[in-house]
Order: sequence, then structure tokens, then C-alpha cells
Amino acid sequence: MVYIILVNWNGWKDTIECIESLLRLTNQKFRIIVCDNNSQDSSIEKILCWSRGEQQASLDGPPWIKIGANSPRRREPTIEVINETERLLPNSSVVTIVGLNENRGFAGGCNVGMRLARSDPGAEFIWLLNNDTVVAPDSLSLVLARMRADPSLGILGCCLLNYDEPDVVQCLGVSYNFWTARTAFIGVDLPSNKLPELAQIEGKLAYVGGASLIVPVRLLDDVGEMAEEFFLYFEELDWAMRIKGKYRQSVCLESRIYHKEGSSIGSSFANRPSATSRYYLGINLLRFTAKHAPLHLPFALLRLSIEFLRHIVKRDREAVIVKFMVFTDFFLNRRRRGLIRI
Repeated sequence: MVYIILVNWNGWKDTIECIESLLRLTNQKFRIIVCDNNSQDSSIEKILCWSRGEQQASLDGPPWIKIGANSPRRREPTIEVINETERLLPNSSVVTIVGLNENRGFAGGCNVGMRLARSDPGAEFIWLLNNDTVVAPDSLSLVLARMRADPSLGILGCCLLNYDEPDVVQCLGVSYNFWTARTAFIGVDLPSNKLPELAQIEGKLAYVGGASLIVPVRLLDDVGEMAEEFFLYFEELDWAMRIKGKYRQSVCLESRIYHKEGSSIGSSFANRPSATSRYYLGINLLRFTAKHAPLHLPFALLRLSIEFLRHIVKRDREAVIVKFMVFTDFFLNRRRRGLIRI
């Protein structure tokens, strides 16, 4: 059994659209766990209304031209709602919604879902999937074939394509340079029919982006869950560092996922980063480096300091305040969670 985990935070429209695509998967041996991070937009009620046919899903985005908005569901979305104190999943529902009492961030939400999935002795794989994605019908079958053919794989990603431009690559994985303290998307903006060789991608791959990654349940027994110290960002890179020497990472290029980058957290890198995005990218860069490569911490500090000076020159008040918060919180070991408002 495959457990598909979505983390929802004030994003019921995206979550419903994602589930609609999952219901059309050719491989239907899965269950869905939606971990709701204490949404304030009545997300749980909206999803329940949709399951009863009282709320229509929006299936007019560009990927649906490929998937077929009129293609029939292979299952109907039976739903049960439980709270975070539950330790066992309901037996019959296709979708289980877990209402969390607070916003636990991406790692925290995923961990709640993974613990519930592991309560099923038949759980074999866990697919962490952003709620702002739409999946191709054969995407699950393809990643499962790769995972079962190669037991050395611990984390397997997919070919992430832009939701609004479904023939253009968003990301095939992420590289990381400790000297410059910078990440880079692999394959960004390439046509989907002109992908690099897999060996070339794996040679650069530092981690698989959390928008879509599948892991065997046994990985959790060997290396543990995602680190909740990273409320947002860097949890995937931390996980990748922890599996080194035990498992490999790779990407299933044939498995296609369409991603609306940024909407799951209310931000988009296509426009100006939000204060929340800017803060967690900065603070978790420092915390990740201090944890895994402390000798490179000066380079991370230098990078953020240069950015800080540029914000001052540009008189970008919000960015200056956020960077100041990053520095002070890091050195004072102050922990923030949730939205950052300036």
C-alpha cells in the first residue's frame, strides 16, 4: 500500500484539485492523508463539501488538457476526519483528513501523516506530495516500478513541470554548493522532451524537492522522520544528508507532476518573495550549515550579509527587517514558527 501525504494550509482549492488528479491514477493501491495545518479558511469543511458534490473542483488549468478534465475518476473520494491525537487510520476511507491544533510547518505536517501511515502494517511506500500539484495518471505506477527495481533507492523524485506551462521543466532535483551557500534547480526551463541524461542529473543532485518525493517505509526506521527544527525549507536537504551511505537518491524522469510553485505557502519566487519565505530560507540556511557543515558557516553568513547590504542600499525596509531577524534569531537561538509579518 502507498500512502500519499498532502499538507494543507489555507489551500483547499489546490488540495481538491490535487486529489481529483490522484483519483484518476492508473494505480489505485493507495490511500491519501491530508494533514491540515490549522487552516483558517474552513479548508476541512470545503473539502468535505466537495466530497459530497456540494463544491465543484476547478479542473480548467493547463495540465488538465493533457490529463483530460472529463476523464472519469477511478475511485470516489470517501473521507473521514480525525484529530491529531489519533494513532490509527480509519479502515475504509480513501481520504483521511487530520486536523492539527497548530501550524506545524511542512516537516511537522508530513511527520504526522507518516506516523499514521506506519500504523498500517501493509504500508510499503510513502509519497510526500505538495497539495498545489496535479499528477499525471501513470505517475505513481512509474515511480513504484523504479523503487521496486532498485532497493538501494531511498528517495525518488519526479519530473516537476510548471503548472502554467506544462511542457516546461520546473525542476528535476536540486544541487547545493557549500562554498557559495546556494541551491540551484536542475533542468529549470528545459522543454519536457529534451531532458538531460539521468546520470548527469544524479551527478549534480543534492536533494529531491519536497513537492514530490517517494520513500520506502523502511527508510523511516533507518534514518528517522523529517527534522521539524526546519519549519519550512531545508528539511529535504537535511534528510538527504542523513541518508548518505545508506540509500541513494534519484529522479524518475518519466513520472510527470505539474506544480504551482509557491502557492502552498502563499508565496511565489516568480514574484517578490514573501517575508515568511525570505525569513525561513535565511534562518534555515544558517541552521542547516551549522548542523551539517560548520566549517562552511562563514560562507553562509557572508552570503546573507551581502544580501543584507543590498537591501539597505535599495531601501527595502521589509527585507532589511527580515534579514536582521534572521541574524539575531540565529545567534540568540530564537525559534519562530508560522507566518512572518512585518
